Amino acid sequence: MPQLQINQGPQDALLYDNSRSYFTNVGYVRTSNFQVEYRKVDPQNTPTWGSTMQFIIPKAADLLGPVDLRVEIPHLANKSFTAVASNAGSDVTTRMFTQWVDELGFAMIEKITFSVGSNDIETITGEELQIRNELMTSDEMRLGHGTVLKTGRAAFVTKVTDASDTVTYNRELPGIAISGTAGDAGVGPDTKGKYLGVNKDCTRLVEALVNATPYLSDDRHLIIPLGLFFTKHVSQYFPLAAVAGCNDIRIAIKLRQVTELVQMGGKIKVGLTAQGAGTWPVIKNPTCHLMCHYVHVTGPEAQTLMNKEHVRLMKLFQHQHETFTTIAGSKFELNLSFLHPVSTLIITLRNERDLNSSQTVFTQAAAQDTSVDPNVPAKAGYADLDTSSKGFFFYHGDGTEPNYDRMLQDDSKGSALTVTNLQLTLNGQERHPGLDKGIDTAYLRERLIPMLHSNSSQKERAMMGLTGPAFSHAYGLEGSKNIFVYPFSLNPEGSNPSGAVNFSKVSHAKLSIHLKESSMPSELTAKGVRVDVYALYYNWLQIKDGRALLSFA
Repeated sequence: MPQLQINQGPQDALLYDNSRSYFTNVGYVRTSNFQVEYRKVDPQNTPTWGSTMQFIIPKAADLLGPVDLRVEIPHLANKSFTAVASNAGSDVTTRMFTQWVDELGFAMIEKITFSVGSNDIETITGEELQIRNELMTSDEMRLGHGTVLKTGRAAFVTKVTDASDTVTYNRELPGIAISGTAGDAGVGPDTKGKYLGVNKDCTRLVEALVNATPYLSDDRHLIIPLGLFFTKHVSQYFPLAAVAGCNDIRIAIKLRQVTELVQMGGKIKVGLTAQGAGTWPVIKNPTCHLMCHYVHVTGPEAQTLMNKEHVRLMKLFQHQHETFTTIAGSKFELNLSFLHPVSTLIITLRNERDLNSSQTVFTQAAAQDTSVDPNVPAKAGYADLDTSSKGFFFYHGDGTEPNYDRMLQDDSKGSALTVTNLQLTLNGQERHPGLDKGIDTAYLRERLIPMLHSNSSQKERAMMGLTGPAFSHAYGLEGSKNIFVYPFSLNPEGSNPSGAVNFSKVSHAKLSIHLKESSMPSELTAKGVRVDVYALYYNWLQIKDGRALLSFA
C-alpha cells in the first residue's frame, strides 16, 4: 500500500517497530490454582438492639476476603395504629406512618471491631462506612435501597396551615405536593392499595395508616459490606494461613438502640377534635449472620503464606467531634488532636436534634395552642417532629435544610448553615498562606473533590433537577452531599502513599470552618451543631509467627 511508504521519517522511527506486530495475540497470564468458598458465620450470642454481636471467624481456608453482614428484621406482629373518627369533613385525618431512618444499614451500626487475638486491628463506625459509600465509591458500586435501605426521600406528612382547617397540604410518597380545601374529596389521592407491597417499593415504611386502613411492611433484608482493610482488593486478602492455630480472629459489631432508628410521623393538626392515634411499635430483634468469602490455595502456596512475614499499609480513621450552640466570628474553631501521618481530613456538620431517640406518640386533644412551632416540641398542640425526622446522615453546609424527613420546616429560613471556607493552621502556620481564609468550598466542591474522590459528581442531585417540576421541591431539599475534605494527598483513595502530614509532629493544629452566617440559625440553637472531623491516617500491620500487630498505637 503506498501509504506504508509515507511513514519513513525520523518521527516514525520513534512510533513504530516492525519487529513487533500490533495484531499478535499477546496471550494471557496464568496464575496458581485456587478455589473460592462462601460461608455463613453465625454470632456467638443472640443479636438484640443495642447489644454487641461477637463473631469468631473460622480458619476454614487460606485467605479471607470480603465480609458482609446480613440482617433480617421481622415485620410487625401486630398493628400499632388505631383509627379514630375524622373531623370537619376531612377524609385525611387518619394518616400516620412508622418508618426506618434512611440508610438503615449504616445507621444501625455503632461500630465494628476486627481483632486478632487480644489486639484490635481496625475499628469502623457506621458514619465512616456511610462516608466511604458516598464519597469513595463509584456510582456502579455504591450501596442503595436493596442493600442498606437508602431512599434519599421523605415518607408522607400532612400539614394544616391554620386552626380553622381551611387549607391542607398533603405530601405523599414519593414527595409530590397536592393541596385543596379541607373536606374536599380531592384533597388527597386515592391511596387504597398503595402500600400493599411497600417492601418491594423504594420506601422505608414499617407501617402506614391511610384513610383509616393500616398497612404493614414485609420483613426487611439488609446486606452491609463491612469495609475492612483487607476487603479492598484480592491482593490484600487476610492470610488466615499465617495465624492458623494461634489466635482467634474476631469481628464484634455493636448495634444502636432501635429507638434511634425508627421514625413515627403523620398528621400535624391544630384545633381539631380527633386524629389518628398510635403506640410505639414493638420492633422485634433482628437475626444476623456474616457472609464470608474464603479462598483455598494449593499446598505450596499455603506454606508460603504461613511462613512469610506479611506487612500491610493500612488507612484507618481517627475521629473527634465538638458541638457548637453559638457562632463566634462567623466560624467554628476546633483544636485537632490527631496522631500519625494523615492523608486527608473529612468534615461533616449535623444538627444534634436529628440524632435523637424520641418516642413521642402523636395523640392530640381538641382546641390546643394553635401556634404550631416546629422548634418547640413541648408546646401544647404540637406533635414532636423529632420522632418523625431523626437520622444520622443529614449533613449541613450548602445553605439548604438537608433533612428531607423534617418537611414541615422546609419553609423556614432558620434551619441551615452555609460553609464558605476551610482553614487549617499547623503549629501556628497557615497550611495555605497564599489563600484568604483557606480553601473556599466552591472550589473544593466543584474542582478538588471530583479530582480526588470517586463519587463526588452529585449525579443524583443533578438528575433530580432534570426530572421536572414534580421533583423541584425534593431537589431543593437534597442539596449536595456536604461531605467536606481537607486534602494532604494527591490520591487519598490509592493503595500507595501519595502525600500526608505527620500529626505526631504537630504540637497544635486548629481547624476553622468559616460560615456565611454570623449567628446560629434559630432552629439550630436548641441542641446545637455537631461538627465531626475524621482523619484518614496511615498505619502498618505486621503479621508474623501467628500474631498480628500494628506498628503504632
